[in-house]
Amino acid sequence: MDRFVRATPLVLTLVLLVIISTGVSPPPVPTAHADGDDRAALIALYHATDGANWRDNTNWLSDKPLNEWAGVRSISSDNGRVSGLYLERYDLTGQIPPELGNLAKLKLLDLGDNQLTGPIPPELGDLANLGILSLYGNQLTGPIPPELGNLANLTYLYLSANQLSGPIPAELGNLANLVDLSLGGNQLTGEIPSWLGDLSSLKRLSLSGNQLTGSIPPELGYLANLQFLYLDDNQLTGCIPAGLRDVRSNDLDDLGLPDCAGVTGPPADGAARAALVALYNATTARIGGTIPTG
Repeated sequence: MDRFVRATPLVLTLVLLVIISTGVSPPPVPTAHADGDDRAALIALYHATDGANWRDNTNWLSDKPLNEWAGVRSISSDNGRVSGLYLERYDLTGQIPPELGNLAKLKLLDLGDNQLTGPIPPELGDLANLGILSLYGNQLTGPIPPELGNLANLTYLYLSANQLSGPIPAELGNLANLVDLSLGGNQLTGEIPSWLGDLSSLKRLSLSGNQLTGSIPPELGYLANLQFLYLDDNQLTGCIPAGLRDVRSNDLDDLGLPDCAGVTGPPADGAARAALVALYNATTARIGGTIPTG
């Protein structure tokens, strides 16, 4: 189950502290609710997700500063604007309201391990400062919004253990700073996109437990920083590209696929890369019983 979900809670907690610590201290009471837009967004969340029955709803809907609301972190130097929303395992039910897209200063959004349903609002793609988005372990449905590709500062994306469907959107290829991409335990279809090999900062990739088809793109072998790779429980064919066996923690033995022959190392330039991909395709075709021409 852990490969579907995300990094350990301790590791994530340390990351969260680093991301939201700058400028975060108990703020004075903001005058005339200068945090009005954020307050309205949080009130919308409370009502949309049955806040009255949360595990902890201390000070929610009160006039107290937002950083005194359970699970909320705010920036004292910026009129108490919300920088972190940590509501993991708070017993949230219902749907994620689109108003959360108005939390302009938000760096962390963690609604993981609740009972949320419905789609992921595309408005979350408006959170330009977001570094961590964790929605794992709910019952979210529908496609992954392509608008999430607008989150240029995103480093951790946890959408695993839901009921998301459709292909992995190409727009996620814009997330150049992504370190951890966890999409396992959903109902995603289509092929593993080759552009994942361009996410050079990626250290962890989890796509297990979906309905992905086709072959493993050789571009994944170019991810020099990759340390964790989980691809099992899909419908993958072909062979295992060179370099992936070197990933420290992987489930490649569970795939039942042979290693690709003759494809070695990352290419030196675009032409070499194209040649190696062609060789990879030819190897895959031989394994499938088709003799390539030319």
